[in-house]
Amino acid sequence: MPVALRSPYILDVYEQAATHYLPGIHAGRVIVFKPAEDSVDPRGWESLAVDGLEVHEVPGACNQIGISPSLARGENRVAQRAPMRPRA
Repeated sequence: MPVALRSPYILDVYEQAATHYLPGIHAGRVIVFKPAEDSVDPRGWESLAVDGLEVHEVPGACNQIGISPSLARGENRVAQRAPMRPRA
């Protein structure tokens, strides 16, 4: 498929997926790492988390979160507290 046609096609697929997606209830705790520069309130996920929602704010914007040293520290703190569960 030519590049000129790929981008609109993919954007249409993304829009359709976002329009029809209905998140379900999660049986455990939901942990969110929220970029400080992000204005979206993650508490909207709270009603879907049976065991509650835990929000960790990390410095930066969403396009920087994957390389954030503070995110790595936050992930380590969360991982140390998390019970080990066998994968299904």
